[in-house]
Amino acid sequence: ISLIDQLNLLEFAYFVQKLDYFVASDSGPMHIAAAQGTPTLCVFGPGNVDEWAPKGRTLILRKEMLCSPCNSATDTSECGHRECLNGLTGKDLQKGATKLMALFPK
Repeated sequence: ISLIDQLNLLEFAYFVQKLDYFVASDSGPMHIAAAQGTPTLCVFGPGNVDEWAPKGRTLILRKEMLCSPCNSATDTSECGHRECLNGLTGKDLQKGATKLMALFPK
C-alpha cells in the first residue's frame, strides 16, 4: 500500500498502529511504526544499529559487513557501492518477515 502524500503525520501514526506488521528501511516511518507498537521489520544499511534502531517489537535486518556502520549514511562520497543495502535480496526480506511474524504472532 502506498500512502505517499495521502496522510499527515498524525493520520499516518494512527494508520500504522492498526497494521499487523510493518516493513521499512531506516527512516521516519519505521520509527513511527515501532513507536506505535506495530511489529516492525527494520531494514538497515550503513547506519549504526546500536545507536539508531528502535526498541520494542522490532526485528533488525541488515547485511553484516566489515565496514558497517560507516559514515556513508550521511556522506555518500565514501561508498558508492552500498553493498550493505544492495546485498539484501528479496529472499532476505521474506525470511525477515517470516521471522518477525513468528516472534510476534497475531
